[in-house]
Amino acid sequence: MTMFNEAELIRQLEEQRAVIVQRDDEINRLLGDVEMLTAALKGIPQAPAGSDYLGKKK
Repeated sequence: MTMFNEAELIRQLEEQRAVIVQRDDEINRLLGDVEMLTAALKGIPQAPAGSDYLGKKK
């Protein structure tokens, strides 16, 4: 393998690594959003079935 090929492979690997790091950061951000939304939903009381919804009986 020539030096050019090695240098090109290293460049490509570094580029791929940068993309992976960006995706990992985005995944971690989205996981944080999911955790926050899940916690918020758990804090909302659920109405019992057949309840009065906006003043209209079922």
